[in-house]
Amino acid sequence: MATLSDSLVSSSARRLPIRVRPDLSAKKQRYLGKTYWIVKDPVGLKYYRFQEEEFAILHMLDGTLSL
Repeated sequence: MATLSDSLVSSSARRLPIRVRPDLSAKKQRYLGKTYWIVKDPVGLKYYRFQEEEFAILHMLDGTLSL
């Protein structure tokens, strides 16, 4: 929760936690001998395909990291 002292800090000095939306769902899939992760966006009604390395980065966006 933000406090008054937090709001007095310059916006460039504040942490900006990056987090994946909790409503996204992911499933592992093999295609032509390669493993992919299919991520479903229920709001945009779209699917995205990530390679293992890309999904690992996406998975790290849990709100503990910041810009």
